[in-house]
Amino acid sequence: MTINPAHAPITSRSTLTAFWRNVLGASRPQGRSLWLAFHDENGRVHKALTQIDGLALRPDADAVANLALVVSSIAEESPDITGALVLLERGGTSGASPFEESWADALTAALEGYLRWPVMVAAPDKLAEVPLWTSAA
Repeated sequence: MTINPAHAPITSRSTLTAFWRNVLGASRPQGRSLWLAFHDENGRVHKALTQIDGLALRPDADAVANLALVVSSIAEESPDITGALVLLERGGTSGASPFEESWADALTAALEGYLRWPVMVAAPDKLAEVPLWTSAA
């Protein structure tokens, strides 16, 4: 998927939320997915956007390590990329779930140095920052 390069740079939590609302549009989450975008030092989001579908309910070490390797490789190969944006998407209830909490904790720890902004979650009735429950917070 490509995104509009004219989108406002990510400079605050409100522009982060607006970015993800723009990406998701009016669609309602069905399964468990992870969206990954990259930005430069000024918060400008690059055109490429990746969606990974079918995430497990809880992250396993190999999946998290592989994702961290992908992020670090892309950042190393593209000098203008300085960080990543992560959105977890799921169906179900609007309350917090073990899915986003466990994934956000694991990703925040594994992507240390690449996440300037919190991991977000899109559920049927919300788009919000995922609270962290571990020492990664």
